[in-house]
Amino acid sequence: MRELKVRAVSISRWTTRPADIRAADREAALELAARHPELLAVHATYPLEELREAIDAARTNGSGTALLKLN
Repeated sequence: MRELKVRAVSISRWTTRPADIRAADREAALELAARHPELLAVHATYPLEELREAIDAARTNGSGTALLKLN
């Protein structure tokens, strides 16, 4: 199996990339999510008012993501 790594890109930098590259990135992300949903496991969901708790959880939890709800 090929070893792949997903690397973060700041949204402000990503938006300056050409439209075809952004479209390809979106397609790749959707395909990855569809084929391997376990990679996107959400450990816990926090309202924005609990940002500190979400950060603490992201630092201490070895699996899953701390998801922030904006509304």
